[in-house]
Amino acid sequence: MKDFYHITVKSGNRKTGKLTTIMSSNETCPDSCPLKKKGCYARGWPLNLHWKNVSDGKNCLTFTELLDKLRGKVSKRVRLWQAGDMPGVNNRINIKKIRRLVKACSGKEAFGYTHKDPKIGNNAEAIKYCNDNGVTINLSADNLKHADELYDLKIAPVVVLLPKDIKGKIKTPKGRKVIICPADKNKITCSVCGGNKGSLCYRNDRNYIIGFRAHGAATKSVSEIARGV
Repeated sequence: MKDFYHITVKSGNRKTGKLTTIMSSNETCPDSCPLKKKGCYARGWPLNLHWKNVSDGKNCLTFTELLDKLRGKVSKRVRLWQAGDMPGVNNRINIKKIRRLVKACSGKEAFGYTHKDPKIGNNAEAIKYCNDNGVTINLSADNLKHADELYDLKIAPVVVLLPKDIKGKIKTPKGRKVIICPADKNKITCSVCGGNKGSLCYRNDRNYIIGFRAHGAATKSVSEIARGV
C-alpha cells in the first residue's frame, strides 16, 4: 500500500485560517481510532471529497514531493494532517519518514495530531522524536480517562475529545486541567491562535490538555465516544 499527500500552501478553511495545511491519505489512519468508523470530521463535505481523491492517488504528492514543497514558500505556521495521520500504514508510524519530515520542517511552527497507539512498535520513539526536534505532535485521547493515560507517557502533549454539552471547569480524573480549543467559542483560527508565542497546540511544554468538543453531523456519536460509552 502506498501513502499519498497533499499540501495547500495557503488554506482558506474557516477553522485553520490562512496557513499551510497538509493531508495524508486515509490508509495512514489507524484502526484503533474510534472515529474511523463514525464521527471523523474529515469525512464531512467538502473535505471528504478532496481527501478521497488524495487517498485514491489523484491530485496528490509522493512523500518526497511533499518534503520538496515544505522546503519552498509555505507559511511559517504549518498544520499537519488536516486529514489523515502520521506517515505509515494503519497503526504503525514510519520513523524513517518522520526523521525526514522533521528536517524539512526546520524553522517552521509545525504541529499536528495522531491517533496511532504509542504503545505499538516504534510509535512512541517517532512521536517523541518529533516533539524533541521542533515538530509538535499531540496525542489524541478519546476521553478524559484516556487523556490521563497518554499524558502519563510523558512523550508528547495531549488533546482530548469532549462531549458537546460539557460545561464548567474541566479536569481529568487525575485532576489535570483541560482548556477548550479557542476556536470553539471565540472563532479563533489556527493561523492566529496564541499570537507570536505560537498556537496552543504547538506548545509541547504546556501543563494542560486541550479539549475539542464534539461538533458537526456526527455530534451524538462523537459525544458518546468522549463519554467513554
